[in-house]
Amino acid sequence: MSTVLAKAVSILNYIAQTNSPCGVMDISRYLGMPKASTSRLLSALAAHNLVIKGRTGLYQMGPGSMLWATAYKSQKGLSELCLPYLYEIERESGESVHLFAHEDKRLYYLERIQSQRPVSTQFKLGQQPLFHCTGGGKAILMALPEDELEEYLAHPLERKTPRSVVNREELKNQLREFRSRGYSEENGEHEEGIHCVGVPVLDSRGYPVGAISIVAASYRFDEEQAAKSGELLVRVGHEISTKLGRQSSGK
Repeated sequence: MSTVLAKAVSILNYIAQTNSPCGVMDISRYLGMPKASTSRLLSALAAHNLVIKGRTGLYQMGPGSMLWATAYKSQKGLSELCLPYLYEIERESGESVHLFAHEDKRLYYLERIQSQRPVSTQFKLGQQPLFHCTGGGKAILMALPEDELEEYLAHPLERKTPRSVVNREELKNQLREFRSRGYSEENGEHEEGIHCVGVPVLDSRGYPVGAISIVAASYRFDEEQAAKSGELLVRVGHEISTKLGRQSSGK
């Protein structure tokens, strides 16, 4: 990716993740870019309607970005296949459900079904959460081929909370346990007070192309609830993977 394009993408990511309009100084300071360069890139992005400049001089996401988002959401694929199952999981578990896509060795937050007992998380659709401290990410790791897992573990593991597992051997031991029972688990490792269980979604080769997690507040989601929800995910995840395998093989 060219330097200019990378900077433009960084600006868009920053504005998208900020809950209020942003000023040029805020953006340039956060990204470590000169104000003049930031202003020129913002003007170019505004010319294509990817950002808009309000009367106060502050910037926010523009309608051009929605064109891409709409096109992405309308594509046939993992989201369309999994949505009916996500609602089924939410009804049976009574908790919120997240869908992740795994592509090009990256994890993407794809869909969220909020339960009647919603839980607030830091995730925003389209973001790339960490593998090693999220329920969906650990579900991917437990299903990866050994060489890809080792490649991931060769990089430093970021600590998001005091409970994050950043020791490689400890994480590998966790993953072995997860494989034996069929679902992953994390409790307060990415966000304090959040407890998740997850399963991978596998294609016809048995490769993880996505993951589904049940997300709940830790205070109401004890180990018994986690185990019950994990068993639910294993059952539904197997149905999804079987259906996905049939689709990809043309049967």
